[in-house]
Amino acid sequence: VPSTVLDEEVHARHGRSLVSDPPGPAGLLARRWADLERAQRVLLGLVAAVVLLRVGLYPGTAGTPVYGDEAYYVDAARALSNLVRDLVSFSGPDTAELSQNVAGNGWFMPGMSILLTPLFVVVPDAPIELVRAYLGLASTALLLLAVLGVRRHLGRVPAGAVLVVPGLVPMYAVFGFAAYGDLVAGLLVLMLLTQAVALVRRTRAADRGAGPEPVATWRHGIHLGSLAIAAVYFRSSVSILVVGLLGTALLVRGLSLIHISEPT
Repeated sequence: VPSTVLDEEVHARHGRSLVSDPPGPAGLLARRWADLERAQRVLLGLVAAVVLLRVGLYPGTAGTPVYGDEAYYVDAARALSNLVRDLVSFSGPDTAELSQNVAGNGWFMPGMSILLTPLFVVVPDAPIELVRAYLGLASTALLLLAVLGVRRHLGRVPAGAVLVVPGLVPMYAVFGFAAYGDLVAGLLVLMLLTQAVALVRRTRAADRGAGPEPVATWRHGIHLGSLAIAAVYFRSSVSILVVGLLGTALLVRGLSLIHISEPT
């Protein structure tokens, strides 16, 4: 008889078993935490600090009424949500409302209004507290997505730096609850930058013959283009920066293709 079976029988006679019960959720979390490297623990701690900072700041911003350009973005989002409901119900859209609140004088970009539209589709009369909470969740999620991209393509130290600045700057966190496109556009530009850097690195690796994966595919191009368009839609003033980043990435890729096509 195996010794483990005998040990279990002996312990069972005294009312306890040698085989321990499976760990609960707290035990699993503790085990996962112990398995992490120190750098990973620091990053997770910074992520928790970013989230806690926004949770702590929300009560002070929840009831703040829309101000300045925020009023246009909110009205345009309500108009777009009405358009969605009209299209779903196969009824004619209110062109006058769209012309006044969406098109307007052509000055405002539609990015923030598009971001708010799903909220007003679900809750047409959403109170300002819900609008602020929705914006805070969206901006925080976008910040964490940008950090993931930085972590993947640039490393842990740059990712931690983004979590600290601007992630832990209180004023920056407050503006995450505002309906302005500047903050979102900045994060989209950061994501575009990391993708451009990744493209340049893959190109250089391919030139050295060390790149097993394709340098650029249609998926990469669609991703870069979508980020560029979204950034401009949230803040038109980033157009020059976006064009510069895309131009640099395409130039490096073009030079690589010329180098490959040259006879050896």
